[in-house]
Amino acid sequence: MDLDAFTRREEELDRREAVLDHRAMVLEAELGRLSGEPTYTSDQVRDAVQQHLLNRRRERHG
Repeated sequence: MDLDAFTRREEELDRREAVLDHRAMVLEAELGRLSGEPTYTSDQVRDAVQQHLLNRRRERHG
């Protein structure tokens, strides 16, 4: 196998692995949702992240 073919093969394997990792994360989240774990809207997540960042800034600057 030449270097170009090997590189393409490795890139394809990396892409497939990334897809499988993403699917596993989605499946885990869906199983959690179905088992009753809390879920959050995108607005709730955004607000929580903004609040967290504000709190960190306040901690740093007194």
